[in-house]
Amino acid sequence: MRSHGNMSMAPANGGGGGGAAPAQRSPSGTGHPAVPPAPSSPGDGRGDDTGSAPVMVPMPVVLTWGTILKFAAAIVVPLLAGTSFAIYFFHKTNIHMEDPTVHLTRGERGKLETKTEAASARKKLEKSITKEFGLRTREIKLDLSKQQRVQFKKLGKELKLEQKTQLVKILREVKRARRDIRNR
Repeated sequence: MRSHGNMSMAPANGGGGGGAAPAQRSPSGTGHPAVPPAPSSPGDGRGDDTGSAPVMVPMPVVLTWGTILKFAAAIVVPLLAGTSFAIYFFHKTNIHMEDPTVHLTRGERGKLETKTEAASARKKLEKSITKEFGLRTREIKLDLSKQQRVQFKKLGKELKLEQKTQLVKILREVKRARRDIRNR
């Protein structure tokens, strides 16, 4: 048995010496394709000299977390895709069954507008909105002018009343001052 550093090369099958050279293991995580043995030359003692085709010897596969995850992904991803497709199909089927307009005949179903009909409907809607807006603004202006008139009248009455009371006070003071002037 040969040793490299601290690592010893042990047979992969766990068997001990039996005269055959021990199998070498590749580092963990790396794999090799099946490699044919080297062609035998006459006199090296490794094979027959009949000229038959070389025998393919498979290399051992080492399972690592990476290969396990790859196998799991190869199983889980199609499973998830199939499940999501089934859920999508089930959901679309339920929506289809809940929609009451799906199974109506041509005469029972609502008619779709053409582009020109939709454009004319939008123009009519725009005209009606602007007309309604104009009417509303006119009503607001009339209401505002009415309110202003009412407030002006109210202020005018208050001013007249205040002027009368001020005039009455001034007249009293004038009469009092005349009396005082006469009486002196």
